[in-house]
Amino acid sequence: MMQVAPSEFLEQIDANKLSITMIGMSNLGKTHWSQMLSTIGFDHINCDDLIEFELIELMKAKGYTGGIEDVARWMGMPYEDRYAVNQTKFLDIEKGVVSRLTSIDQPIIGNTIIDTSGSVVHTGPKLCEALQNQTLMIYLAASQEHTERLFDKYIAEPKPVVFGNMFQPQDGEENNVTLARAYKNLLKERTELYEKYADVTLHSQDLANISSGEDFLALVGKCLN
Repeated sequence: MMQVAPSEFLEQIDANKLSITMIGMSNLGKTHWSQMLSTIGFDHINCDDLIEFELIELMKAKGYTGGIEDVARWMGMPYEDRYAVNQTKFLDIEKGVVSRLTSIDQPIIGNTIIDTSGSVVHTGPKLCEALQNQTLMIYLAASQEHTERLFDKYIAEPKPVVFGNMFQPQDGEENNVTLARAYKNLLKERTELYEKYADVTLHSQDLANISSGEDFLALVGKCLN
């Protein structure tokens, strides 16, 4: 775990030496707050964009032009034949992205925000611990109300989600029922992993009361006290 005292937190920002990794489920604001931090001088590294860059030729071969929505369409749903192979490909690329970001041969320089995908905690302990050791890990946690809406949001506006082996249909069960159960179990598993690696946890109800990158950093600073 990256040890950052409140005074060191401010000193690192002023010295342009603070690296932050944002973790949490999709649709909880990781990219929004990363963009807010980019307006006050942080370099925004969007892992979804880096993964898509490496997938784009495979996507184009299947008729997809790009964007997070097309990555989700390319991956498919867990009950579709192409999903197992595509989720493995996605996760393999994600592991490569995280490996490069944590490489000692190419250290991150300057105030930086690493905006991860929801599945970063499935890249394995070695890579997650490298992020944990080199950056301040901030977990954006859902309130109970938000948690209940996440699955509906995923169905309405799909994003690429690595379910692993969570999708296990029972006899006579419809796909949407299996999917809802798998998502709930995935959320439980990921929550435990996010909490394991987090240096700071910010709850959605706290984030609802702020509006700028400066506000975000002030909230993080309070949590370090």
